[in-house]
Amino acid sequence: MSELAGYYGRWEDAAPPPSGDLKIKVSREQVLQAYSIFMNEGQNLRIELQQLQDKLRVPPCGGDPVSEDSANLMTWRFVDAPDSYYNRYSGLADSFMETAEQLRASAKEYGFTDEDIAGALKGYKRVD
Repeated sequence: MSELAGYYGRWEDAAPPPSGDLKIKVSREQVLQAYSIFMNEGQNLRIELQQLQDKLRVPPCGGDPVSEDSANLMTWRFVDAPDSYYNRYSGLADSFMETAEQLRASAKEYGFTDEDIAGALKGYKRVD
């Protein structure tokens, strides 16, 4: 899970807020940059999660029942449980993408064209 370490700790809670609870105001000068950040980070997180999903499934360390039960429990916690780490980060990615779509709508209201909005994604550079 070290691949996700960059995301953990950037927020107080790794679970995204319930949809609609997060309100932000973005000026015309900031809307394309904000859109680009949320869209790219959401897409990047989804890609990272897809690459990690199989790695999060824990194989038994031995052939005994305890090893098998332990592996199943860890896999449940990491991937399969409704509140698993995988599902929580997946929800975070979804939250980023939903925010990006709201910012896209705001950009259109500010008068930006689809070409302007698409161009904002090309100039994105992640800073860690």
